[in-house]
Amino acid sequence: MKIKTAGTDVYALVPDLNNPTERKIIKFGCLTQMELGEDSTEEITVTCINRHVVETEEGRTTLGNATIGIYPSSDSEVAKHMWQLKKDKTRFSVAIGLSDGEGIDPELKQFGGRYEFGYPETRSWLVFDATCMNFPFEFPDGGHITSNLTLNRKTEVDWYPQLTKAPKLQSISALQSTVSVDEGAQVAITLKAVPEGAPLSVTWEVDDETIAKISQSGVVTGVKEGVTSVRATSTVDKDIKVNIEISVSEEI
Repeated sequence: MKIKTAGTDVYALVPDLNNPTERKIIKFGCLTQMELGEDSTEEITVTCINRHVVETEEGRTTLGNATIGIYPSSDSEVAKHMWQLKKDKTRFSVAIGLSDGEGIDPELKQFGGRYEFGYPETRSWLVFDATCMNFPFEFPDGGHITSNLTLNRKTEVDWYPQLTKAPKLQSISALQSTVSVDEGAQVAITLKAVPEGAPLSVTWEVDDETIAKISQSGVVTGVKEGVTSVRATSTVDKDIKVNIEISVSEEI
């Protein structure tokens, strides 16, 4: 079966900038390009003077570098994390969800003090560990500022094929119909897919950014006192959306 490029998503499991001992999953936005790099394996020649053929054995493997292109201005959460990872030379995990399960996000699993991705069986996944080697900014004439991140892979790329199909999304519900937040404070909005197991990948919008802001991970930040609404729209079906009222109170 052919799998389309459109609908591919990239995720990284990274330290939380506000609490580095914790881990969080960030999702890349618009991808301008992506290559996973090619591994190369040395050949060791086994020389036996009394044999008619030259034999070889596999030697060391050199892992390739992956490159991922982003718009750092519009993908600010990813840019901030990648910049910090580059400075700290911190190793992190990358998960690439293929389009056969578009809208299915990976899970965050914790085993003792160790965090890992959980890979739903309703999507195919390519996964590897890496460090961020390079984070250049490119300024094309008349275009938008871009950055092609260079990731030094620390593991080979593993593939987890899709095992089952996800149910079709029928609706999205929010656990909170109204969210209250103080100026300068943040609150995360929790969504639920109906039926359970359906793809729950959304884009977020806010009606009035002078009152509140919303990140693409669903975190609301209060800006000034007032009432506005945020809207989550399914990336799989643009007609499926949910609105949540945001009430911002003046900081006391």
